[in-house]
Amino acid sequence: MTDKNALEALTQWAYQHDIPSQRFPRDIYELSSTNALNLQKILNNSMSLPDISCLSELRELNLAWCELSSLPKSITSLKNLKKLDLRGNRLTELPQELAELSALEELLLGKNALTTLPDSVSEMKSLKKLDISLNPTLKSLPAVVGELTGLTSLHLQENAFRALPEFIGRLTNLQLIDLEKNNLSALPENIGQLQQLQTLYLKDNALTQLPEALGELNTLKTLDLHSNRLIALPHTVGQLTQLKTLELADNQLEQLPDSIGELSSLNHLIIDNNQLKALPDNLAGLSQLEKLDAQNNQLTQLPPSFVQLSALVELSLGDNKMTELPDDIGNLSKLTTLNLSHNQLTQLPDSIGDLTHLMWVYLDDNRLSQLPDSIGSCQGLTWIYLNNNQIKALPETFAHLNALSKVYLQSNCLIKLPDNIGNLSQLTDLYLGDNSIEQLPESIGQLGKLSWLDLSNNRLSHFPTGMGNLDTLETLILTGNSFKQLPQFMKKLPALARFSPTLQWQMLKNRFWG
Repeated sequence: MTDKNALEALTQWAYQHDIPSQRFPRDIYELSSTNALNLQKILNNSMSLPDISCLSELRELNLAWCELSSLPKSITSLKNLKKLDLRGNRLTELPQELAELSALEELLLGKNALTTLPDSVSEMKSLKKLDISLNPTLKSLPAVVGELTGLTSLHLQENAFRALPEFIGRLTNLQLIDLEKNNLSALPENIGQLQQLQTLYLKDNALTQLPEALGELNTLKTLDLHSNRLIALPHTVGQLTQLKTLELADNQLEQLPDSIGELSSLNHLIIDNNQLKALPDNLAGLSQLEKLDAQNNQLTQLPPSFVQLSALVELSLGDNKMTELPDDIGNLSKLTTLNLSHNQLTQLPDSIGDLTHLMWVYLDDNRLSQLPDSIGSCQGLTWIYLNNNQIKALPETFAHLNALSKVYLQSNCLIKLPDNIGNLSQLTDLYLGDNSIEQLPESIGQLGKLSWLDLSNNRLSHFPTGMGNLDTLETLILTGNSFKQLPQFMKKLPALARFSPTLQWQMLKNRFWG
């Protein structure tokens, strides 16, 4: 069959199966020059791929999710093919002829049922990216992979690997290895030979320790060790001076090596859900650190050097045992997010007011009895969570937080609110349930954007008439107070849609006010 006839046969096949023209060109001249063909999720058991060997200009072929149980023979004739996507099929083996695709740079075989790779794969010297992830029948890395020394990206996640073979050290051009969700208990020492490696994903394995040679990966930028069984890190981790992200959450770490303070390029340090009792004293060396997540550990205080982390933007220290913060916490002037919930804090330092970029503060479940007057200087604050503390009163300066939109003060000991609470012009949500508030200030009626107001379980028997001016109020919760009849101001609230206690707000409205 001539190329023209072959091309016409292909277009007829596309018409017959109603394949979208944007996926498969209908013009034979356009088809003959196409360099990419996307048949993802189009083929199935009842519609096999015809002979496409005439598509000599093809560079990319996507046959992902096509229910293929074997590789169509004509594919191996595509000598200019650079990318072949066979993910999500039913392949159990590949033909030796696959190696005839000598120009292939990307071979994607994820989510199949492969048990090995053909020996001929070793001849595919142009290959740069190999994806054999999600092949649960693949128990170990095929030896032939060790011959692919041109690889820069190797995706091995969600297989059943228990170990990495020594030949991994020969793949010295690798820049990325993804080994997430395997059963690895150790890494080979010669992993340090991968001098070009920039990204190493090892999340969800069974690693209990790391080799000293890890520190030889001097170009590494991302190291993800989330959800393993690590008890300690090698001191050589401090040699990873190009590292930007270190993910260590959900391990069993009891301490961090002092050398971690030498990671001068580190942006993100994620160490939540471990057993850390203290942080190293020399954290000041982390001059580029922007995010630190150390939630759910056993920290009781922060080291003095902590306040020198001048680049820090997000700080999460919730679910620890902290009783105090450094007096000069205000030195962290770039901080926008501060999470200190579920600790044992009894007070906040005055320098908290120096955190003028702070936007979100989480202080739930502590032992705070008051807030410092300086809190009013946090002019960027938009959300503040203070539930389950022992706060008896808010400072007048609290009403200076002009950007504040959500305030959570449930389960405290409040008796009243500041008289100038109405100055919070951006406030939309105010949660004051489970306190001891006996009366509300008249200025509460000036909260022109308020849409949710929870006053449940307080000691309110009457309400200021100004509350009738809350034109945007949609939800009002008054359960567990002392009033004996519905407040008159409620009939003036045009937006009110939800009211508690009640059966239905509209029914009550009709019953009491017609």
